[in-house]
Amino acid sequence: MRRAIMSFFIILLAALAVGCKKVEDGDALNISMEDYLSQYTYQNTKNILPTQGRVGITGIGDPHVFWDEATDKYYMTGTYNGSSLYIWSSDDLTTWDSGNEIINYTQVQWAAKTNPGMWGAEIHKKGDTYYLYYSAWKNDVDSPRIGVATANTVTGPYTDKGEPLFDFGFSTIDNHLFVDSDNTPYFVFVRDALDNVVNGVHESHIYIVKVNDDWMSTEEFDNAVLLLKPDQSWEMVSGGNDWKWVEGPWIHKHEDKYYLFYSANKFSEVAYAIGYAVSASPMGPYVKNNDNPLIYSMAEELTGPGNNSFFYSKDHKELFTAYHMHTNYNNPSGNRFLNIDRIGFRDDGSVYFNGPSISNQPLPSGANQYHNLISKDANIEISSTLEGFNKNGINDGEVVYSAKNERYQWVANDSIEKSYVKISWDKEQTIYSIYIYQPLTVKYRSSKINIEFSNDYKVNDVTLSQFIGEPSIIIFNEVKAGWVKVTVAESGFGQQNFGLNEIMIFGK
Repeated sequence: MRRAIMSFFIILLAALAVGCKKVEDGDALNISMEDYLSQYTYQNTKNILPTQGRVGITGIGDPHVFWDEATDKYYMTGTYNGSSLYIWSSDDLTTWDSGNEIINYTQVQWAAKTNPGMWGAEIHKKGDTYYLYYSAWKNDVDSPRIGVATANTVTGPYTDKGEPLFDFGFSTIDNHLFVDSDNTPYFVFVRDALDNVVNGVHESHIYIVKVNDDWMSTEEFDNAVLLLKPDQSWEMVSGGNDWKWVEGPWIHKHEDKYYLFYSANKFSEVAYAIGYAVSASPMGPYVKNNDNPLIYSMAEELTGPGNNSFFYSKDHKELFTAYHMHTNYNNPSGNRFLNIDRIGFRDDGSVYFNGPSISNQPLPSGANQYHNLISKDANIEISSTLEGFNKNGINDGEVVYSAKNERYQWVANDSIEKSYVKISWDKEQTIYSIYIYQPLTVKYRSSKINIEFSNDYKVNDVTLSQFIGEPSIIIFNEVKAGWVKVTVAESGFGQQNFGLNEIMIFGK
């Protein structure tokens, strides 16, 4: 299995060159495809593929990725060496610096000194102050607590409060600050399974409590509300029933609903995964998704996803999730690597997840003047839609990776020769790149496509990748057009209908 998967990765990387095409027209974005991939895409697999080397962040866990407006950079915090907390910065989400220590256990008065442990760093900003929340082992009790430190710059140095954020008399870990749209702050935390025993079983439970205006203290535990405990089968620890974990909470509000994402099982197990629950209030009650887990192990090389956080693209057009997976899949442990993939919400309120991705993906929209997602709000015209598929699946943001979600793709119901997709805008756009994702099923995949523009410009015989989740990328120096039309140039092997997983167009 391992050899087969690694061979797949190597073939995938080789195939990427086949699915890419540079088109000469203007003179604004005059770079090679190699430079384009380097400057405008990111790739999770650079962390794990031997042919690429370990150039990403490994040896970490619980990643929190965010964009800091003051410095115009992406940052990441996470579990690192156990005795200190680090922060990394990046311009492109692939190339990260070597990291800087922002606080260590010797600077935390209440942290244990003989057997130190610090993890789960999460940074938020209010006004001109940055707040660092984290978990650490407490010195006078044999269990962890949650701390808070502040700084005037995102990279610190951070000064600890001098005592835990709160101490309710039991183990608490996996901190998360959630600020609602009305600016009310809440704190989500885990009552650790270490000393929480229910009917002879160690269980972790997820709670929420209101945060005071200073962001340095909370209400008492009597006002805290239990949100989740482990009761779905995938949440049970592999190989035994003495321990049950739900942890790594993160709340994201979408429209009028609150989505509580969490990890379950055990972080060092292949079965470790991410699920979510939904509520009409941040304080619950939350109803777990029946299709949990949402993010789970996909192959030997892609195991143990967990502890995800969220961040938006600079222009807020796209939502991303950062999470970790095991670096050494033969020996899963606390050594994990950073993954970043797109995530979003369907019209029915369910969550989609584009991954785990293992090929070059476009940088978040708004990365620079040439890289703004202009297809998201475009008008879509299609020749027809096959029953059971989504007529809006072309630009809904979802790249389907699993057969259970296949209906969210688009497939035409007419002949391949007559099938088409037309993307248009109310006014002329400047286009620099197009990403085309093939559908899951082979019988809907084309071998080559033609792309026609409103200004009579055409790009013919674009070869499409046959790998799930890998985009075929066409870059332009500059093309100005009011619409783009895609048709089939050459049918794929056994193709019965024309289908597409997703089209993403970037420009300005």
